[in-house]
Amino acid sequence: FFYCGVIVYDWIKALGREIFLYQFIINDRKLMIKPSLMEWLQLFLSWPILAEMSCLVFATMATWKMLLHAVRHDTLAYVTAPKALDTANSSNFDGVPLYFETTTSKPKKGV
Repeated sequence: FFYCGVIVYDWIKALGREIFLYQFIINDRKLMIKPSLMEWLQLFLSWPILAEMSCLVFATMATWKMLLHAVRHDTLAYVTAPKALDTANSSNFDGVPLYFETTTSKPKKGV
């Protein structure tokens, strides 16, 4: 029952958004073709189905694809921004370099 209420609320919200968009924002544009009554009816009747399909494609399927990709590949790559590649000339406003080279030394053997 709650799920149906959410769908109806989203349906009303989407149709209200479209009506607002066409009546107050796009209405005064001369080159825009006004939607016919049949197009409004098509939008009204097909919106719940299209909303579920778009959620499936753009949320669920994309998430599962990335999950399967992460499971099947054992290497990860971190892509840095192009500005971070030039470490020799990078500094903040105080002239202190933002990039510090660190060398790792071998740990000392315990006593």
